[in-house]
Amino acid sequence: MERIQVLLDPWDRQELEKLAKEANMSMSGIIRDLIRDYVSRQKKIKLRKAAELMENEYRVNDELTAFSALDSEDFIDEA
Repeated sequence: MERIQVLLDPWDRQELEKLAKEANMSMSGIIRDLIRDYVSRQKKIKLRKAAELMENEYRVNDELTAFSALDSEDFIDEA
């Protein structure tokens, strides 16, 4: 782990101290958990946006669906 400094307003620090005490954790542990949760949510948001963009592209780009008519075809010749 690396040490960093974070400046907090007095109210934020008091709330962080309360949370840490209630959870029986250090303030650093609470901050690490908060950062991990935030990063995870941001990644999900980015992934959702990318999927929405691809959905739109899939609907309008015939090249992406050119072979979908063959999806049910049997490619194995059993003759």
